[in-house]
Parts: sequence; structure tokens; C-alpha cells
Amino acid sequence: MQHLNVPEQRKGRDPGWRGDLKWAWKGFFTKFKWMLFTLILPEFMFAKACAERMVAQESMKKVRSLKLQNADFSEAESSNWTTAHAFYAEMGGFVIHPHGEGTTDTRVIDTFNILRLRRRGFLRTLPTITADHLNDLSNGDSFTKIAAVGQVSWMAVQVIVRAVKRLPITQLEVTACGFAALTFLTYLLWWEKPQAVRSVTELPLSEAPEFEALEELLEFREFCFNELVVLPDYKQRNLKDNEPMPNQTISFHENIDNKFILGFLWGGIILGCVESTAWKFDSHTSIELLLWRISSLVIIAAFPLTYTIVAMLLGLTSDWNGMDITIVKVGKVASSITSAIFLFARLFILFESIYSLFHLPPGAFISTWSSNIPHIA
Repeated sequence: MQHLNVPEQRKGRDPGWRGDLKWAWKGFFTKFKWMLFTLILPEFMFAKACAERMVAQESMKKVRSLKLQNADFSEAESSNWTTAHAFYAEMGGFVIHPHGEGTTDTRVIDTFNILRLRRRGFLRTLPTITADHLNDLSNGDSFTKIAAVGQVSWMAVQVIVRAVKRLPITQLEVTACGFAALTFLTYLLWWEKPQAVRSVTELPLSEAPEFEALEELLEFREFCFNELVVLPDYKQRNLKDNEPMPNQTISFHENIDNKFILGFLWGGIILGCVESTAWKFDSHTSIELLLWRISSLVIIAAFPLTYTIVAMLLGLTSDWNGMDITIVKVGKVASSITSAIFLFARLFILFESIYSLFHLPPGAFISTWSSNIPHIA
């Protein structure tokens, strides 16, 4: 499910085997950290995929608009720029030398930075790298993604077969089906996005602009984790030289926050609805069953209710001087409380999914025809 951004480039630093171990550890730790984060909050990846798909679509519209406005914008540029290019740019795959050609420092530029530079004439053309070359850089081609989608889909088939035959289904299988549903949707949104790319593509500038003028074109906006869903707190700053595109960032665009929030809310609703299908499952104790039900409802409704209430209050108090600021502060507190409750519910679901394996009914060990058909496990 991971489609991480292009990592920091080594550029000959830390030579020798010690350096190899250091950079290998950095790569492993980043993947492991995001694996744990995705396990606890898969809705974030789904929401990020929704937002990045919107950015990619807007990128295509901007390219067509630039073609109509600028006579120097050729047909070849328009046809070469694909959704994969937009995703690759959003990953931090394109870089320039902000201090002039021949310097070692590079600066990551995203989709809209590239279009601004092209419109201002700092780039002679849009990136000439082909979609086939981007696929070569990616370690996750269509076949790999189809195999992954087939794997998670087969998990759902096995659970459905057990339900039809009225055989016991474990909480772990239900949780896995919820994750499978989000994985399937996230894969569809990220289908053209290159996966596990480790190298960048340098774009030569057509002229040496003043550094201050260039800085004005290279703006990024980042999502802040601690106030992620209800009232996102934006931190606007330029990326530093040689700094990779952070994995938690999404380039700012009009209504991008609404797209992200809706993706996050729908992700929780989908996952919670699937987990609530274990409403009447056999549990070790009645308390565990009650907590499972409460946790499922929290995952479904906690953030949608909080966001709806805060949005309604902001709408009602928009004409009251100073009251909207107070509501925003209240909303941030409510977001923190909701996040804590949501986290407890998610951790309980994950814990109970594993713990329930120690108290399975005998029928859970009965296999079905779906287990005998060769498949990828």
C-alpha cells in the first residue's frame, strides 16, 4: 500500500560500508515507520491518495490551459505530460539547481512549481522524461498491483464463503477485510503513481534567475499531524536545499483540505462499517464484545460528528465578531479529544483481532473450498 516519496539523495556522502549500513537503515526505518502508521491509521493513506489524485487532475487541466494561453507551449509538451508525471512531481522526483547550473545543491519542485517556472520561461519545456521511463524507475508495475489487489480480494472471497456456509469468522479476518477494502480503493487512486522510486530527475533552467525571485515560485504547504482532520493547521515554508519532499505533505491547492478531510472521513466510515459486521460474533467475554461495538461506532462516527458540529458552529457564527476564532479554538480542542478516543478505539480493534485468536470456536478451524484453490497467500 505504501507509495512513499523519493527519499533523500546520498550524492556520494558517507562512503564505505559504514555509510552503506547508515543509508540502508534510514531507508528501512522510513518504510517501517510508515508501515506502523498505516496499520494504525490507514485512512490517512486513503485521504492522501484522494488529495493527490485531485492534484494530478488539476495538473492536467493546468497543462491544457497553459497550452491554450502560450503560443510557445508545444503539442509535444502537452501529450508527454501524463498523470504519472504529476504523481512523480508530487513525490519530489523533479529537482532544479536554484543557485545555477554546475552547483551541487538541488531543490525539489512539485507539479505547480514546474508549471509556474514554465509559464515564467525559467524552463524551456516541461519535463521530457517519458511515462515508460517513469515506469522503469518504479518498483511497482501494473502486474505487481494487480497481484496485490487479487490477494486482498481473495481474502474477501474467503470470508464471504465462510459467511454463506455459516461458519465462524474471526475478528482478525473482518479487520483484514476492512484494510483490504481501503487498500483496493487506495490502489485505484494511486494506480498511475510510481512506487518505491529512489532517484530524482534534474531539470535544467533556461536562465539563471535571481534566487529571491525563484524562492517566490517554490512554495509548499504542509499538513500538520496533530490537527489533521477537523481543522488542519497549515505550515507554509520553502523546502531547503537538498531536502526531500516529506511524506506527510500535500501541495496546497484550492479545496485540497476539503478533499483530504472527506477522504479521511470516508476511509473511517468504510473501515468502521466492515468492522461492525462482527457485531454479533462470539467473544471471550461480554465486555470485549461491547468494547468492539463501541470501537466500531467510534471509528465510523467520531470524526464525522465532530467535523459536522464544528462546521455548523462556524457557519452560524460567521457574522459574529471574534466568535469564529473562539469556535476554531474549541474545534482544535475537540479534534484532539476526538483523536485520542479514535486512537484508543483503533488500538483496541487491532488488539482484540489478535487476542481473539486464543479463544476461537471449533468451527473456525473448518476449511472451505476457497482454501483449496491455488492462490497467492
